[in-house]
Amino acid sequence: MSVKEIALKNALHILKALNCQFLVITSDGHEYGDLIAATPNRKRAKSPLPIGTYSKHFRPYIDNLKVGDVAAVPIGSFIPGELQSNMCSRAAVLWGTGSYTTHVSNDNVEILRIK
Repeated sequence: MSVKEIALKNALHILKALNCQFLVITSDGHEYGDLIAATPNRKRAKSPLPIGTYSKHFRPYIDNLKVGDVAAVPIGSFIPGELQSNMCSRAAVLWGTGSYTTHVSNDNVEILRIK
């Protein structure tokens, strides 16, 4: 048995004696302990557009809508589904979930405030 293996064995013995919950993963991938290793967070793909580009486009159309009002936001060069998704996110923040409905037409994303 190597010095490293003896040190590991002693450390594990001490952790168990102290009733600690632990997970030790050695450099060769062996796992010791009762806990389960967390999976690393997935990294999101970087958007080709700067942060706030969608918001700057649609906010003038929807920020002041009253109940019953409809806004037609031109799609322009944006991806329709992504524009709609960003609009829904903003509408949920402004008015709450279930307070609006949206529709993608050929040239516009329409949003109706219902609450």
